[in-house]
Amino acid sequence: MKCNKYLMKQIKAAEHELMEGSVKWLDIVMCSSIIALSRYWGWKKDRLSKLQKIQEDAWNEVANDNNKSMVQVLDEECGIELTNHEGVSYKRCDIS
Repeated sequence: MKCNKYLMKQIKAAEHELMEGSVKWLDIVMCSSIIALSRYWGWKKDRLSKLQKIQEDAWNEVANDNNKSMVQVLDEECGIELTNHEGVSYKRCDIS
């Protein structure tokens, strides 16, 4: 796609804003998961730290392979198929 410098600057700013928001929400979700594991399943600091390291490794693995998304890996490795609020599988969602 070709565009002028102004449009490219706008696109880069939007990508930056999206990335910052994504990192913020990822941190919130991870923290809430850690709190739940600690409160309701009795996980302690060592086990939670190991989980955080494994989670980071999984994100890095998926980030380095453009052929698979985290949602696809979740489905393939854990058998958890994500759906939207209407029960439609991620496999049926068209993002193009």
